[in-house]
Amino acid sequence: MNGIVIDSDIANFTYEDIDLAELDVDEETGEKTLYLTIRTEEKSIRNGTPDIRYYKAFPTPIEDELNLSFSYEEEGDLIVQLMTLDGELIQEFSEMNHSGLFNKTIDLSNEASGTMLITMKKNGKFLTHAIIKK
Repeated sequence: MNGIVIDSDIANFTYEDIDLAELDVDEETGEKTLYLTIRTEEKSIRNGTPDIRYYKAFPTPIEDELNLSFSYEEEGDLIVQLMTLDGELIQEFSEMNHSGLFNKTIDLSNEASGTMLITMKKNGKFLTHAIIKK
């Protein structure tokens, strides 16, 4: 198959809207899938994303504390990871049988300045969003 298939609620975006791009290659078939994290006003959406009804990470940029809030309709085990761009785990939070609102203030005062990634995983799907710390 040639071309790009967009499986998302958002189909109109520009290069500047892309927060993160990942290429996944199936080892058996060689099929390539490009996953994009697209930035909108208050959220990032990734194709294959869990059913997130609300998402907000602020302030932008972060000084000492990150306020992270999102809501999932579906129930399942939730894992939230905060990582460096090199893949080093900074913090991880998990909740079993989570549904509804997740709201947390995360202390980042001891972390270095730069870009970090927040990944929310649930029921085999995930969303990754880039954040910046001053």
